[in-house]
Amino acid sequence: MKRLLCFILLLCHIPALFAAVPVRGFSLTSDDHEGGLRAIEAAASYGVNHLQLSHKIVMDLCEIKDKQKAALVNSFIDEAHSAGIAEVVLWDHCLYKMDYYPAEFKVKDGKKTRLDFDNEAFWEWLKDDYRDMLSRVPEADGLVLTFIETGARAEQQVSQRYKTGEEKIAAVVSAVSEVVCKELGKKLYLRTFAYSRDEYATITACINLLPESDSIVLMMKETPHDFILTHPHNPLIGTIDRPTIVEFDTCGEFHGQCIIAGMVPELFAERLKDYLDRPNVIGYTARTDRYGDTQIVGTPAEINLFALKCVADDPEVNADTIYRRFISERYGAGAVELLEPVFRGAYDILTSCMYVMGLNMATHSKMSFDNMSIYSRHVSGRWTESPEVFIGHDINRTFHYWKDIVEHIAPAECKELHGRYAAEMKHIISYGWTTPAECMSEEYLYLIDKEYAFSQRKAEESLAQIRKAENILSPDRYEELVLLYERTLMTIRLRRASAALYWGSRTDCPDEYLDEASASLEAILKEYDSYDKPYPKGQWDWKEDAETAKKLLGI
Repeated sequence: MKRLLCFILLLCHIPALFAAVPVRGFSLTSDDHEGGLRAIEAAASYGVNHLQLSHKIVMDLCEIKDKQKAALVNSFIDEAHSAGIAEVVLWDHCLYKMDYYPAEFKVKDGKKTRLDFDNEAFWEWLKDDYRDMLSRVPEADGLVLTFIETGARAEQQVSQRYKTGEEKIAAVVSAVSEVVCKELGKKLYLRTFAYSRDEYATITACINLLPESDSIVLMMKETPHDFILTHPHNPLIGTIDRPTIVEFDTCGEFHGQCIIAGMVPELFAERLKDYLDRPNVIGYTARTDRYGDTQIVGTPAEINLFALKCVADDPEVNADTIYRRFISERYGAGAVELLEPVFRGAYDILTSCMYVMGLNMATHSKMSFDNMSIYSRHVSGRWTESPEVFIGHDINRTFHYWKDIVEHIAPAECKELHGRYAAEMKHIISYGWTTPAECMSEEYLYLIDKEYAFSQRKAEESLAQIRKAENILSPDRYEELVLLYERTLMTIRLRRASAALYWGSRTDCPDEYLDEASASLEAILKEYDSYDKPYPKGQWDWKEDAETAKKLLGI
């Protein structure tokens, strides 16, 4: 009865919601209760009828066995239902780590310990476990199940009955759905996250083995693999004949977590328009934070959520309308002319600061130049039709992702692919586009610095534009924008000086160049050390980049 009343309440406030886009969701990743409440309170104005609790709230359903965790989850569920959000679902990864499962279900497979999928008692135990876990969160409306990137990989367990990886995954999903959907009448969202084309093929084959059910819905990321700005639209969305929602990352896990300027509404509007035109797509959910106190509701980056809402309301809406409506509502109609260029410029700043030559030069936003993932699994060229990319940002040239960019700027050890990376990259390796040798040159050192210079100039222009608006903005709105762009500019300067040292040390550039880079880095490090203003902290702690930079100076 309680859920029915919430559902009716939501319909009364948003009468046209379900006609066009049946599912509009927010996803919370942080256990910051205050930030989560902000998002929940804003849900009605966004037409949100679906809420996901994930990551720091609950990543694996077995965490619910901890009483404190269960209390937090149940609190969020009750608050969301009371706010009129009809459906609240919890994240889960299946299977869990091997030591979670009783010894009686394990067998030795060479040196490895595996689960015996031919042991019928295992499946009864698994279903009983889900009954127990879900009894601890009785008002939850369903699960979001990830079956790739799990503890014990279902496709790696032993069985004579289930011979292929997709058959093994399908057996696990079917057992979970029997409890979640058939017995308890809840929803099951299958999250199709994968690292390679082979994994996507396995997932697709697995889904085709599952029985038809209105209670099973697919959830696919807006991009293939991870949330990289330069990745193409996800080609798999809409191709599988099952209801599908799209998972958006409006908080920027890999490009600043909105601790720096992260307003890219045109990107989200363009992607959602595309997906809503595809078959089987019934809606979306958007991450509104990336751990800690990075909740974007109530910040400039809320425009990303606003863009999705505008498109869901009217797929014909244009970017001009999105920018002007949001700025007018948040900062006042008189601020539109001054602030619209600032908001529009954030995409170029991000893709020339958090990226280098089209590569995401970060580890979940943390400054990193030598992480193998940057030069392999995160390269957008893995997923694009052409291996070439046009780089603007005052460079204005077309490059081959691998023969030009990765070959030159990747350290040699990151081109010696091995293990899981080699498996993911095998269709790239076969072309012979890179060599395991140091190929950094002064030409590419110049190009990298030119791109950072572009980013720095754009941030300086945006900050100057904001300062012009001081007299027409409220003090708190003015301060939030100034602090946001001061952090953005400091980030660019730190990364520019660090990049000059890192890549310069791999060339035969003059000592004077390295001395100048060191001096620039020392100057910005002093600003970081003395910075005492509050800033959001998520998975990325903005000030910790200074500690990474100090290592380049031998400090």
